[in-house]
Amino acid sequence: MDIIIRDFKPEDTKSVIDLFNENFSHKATYHNIETSKSKKIIVATFNELIIAMAEIDILENCLTNTKYLLINNVCVKNEFKNQKIGSKIMKKIDEIAYNEKCNYITLSSNKTRIIAHKLYKNNGYQIIDTCLFKKII
Repeated sequence: MDIIIRDFKPEDTKSVIDLFNENFSHKATYHNIETSKSKKIIVATFNELIIAMAEIDILENCLTNTKYLLINNVCVKNEFKNQKIGSKIMKKIDEIAYNEKCNYITLSSNKTRIIAHKLYKNNGYQIIDTCLFKKII
């Protein structure tokens, strides 16, 4: 299977939103996706079909003068799960973090996403905390 991992392109918008909405209970409603050097979407394609994605942000802590990468919304189309595609996306994220001279990579994951947790652990991530707070504004 020839999987290509690449950066998001504007023409991927509908496929990325559909994939996101298939995999998460919180639905994407914004249809004008803008990316930049510090905010990216990585996609995996097979025969030009988008089969996986992850959103990343490269952030800077101004007090410690360190950069880190935050991963959001990793997902793989159901029919392509358990084929190491998520691991390919995670390896691409590692490369980006290394090239951007990030000190670490972080992510949060819903406690019900057990299969995703296995992916993260298999790619070197460790659970460091279980508290996540959110305030809707």
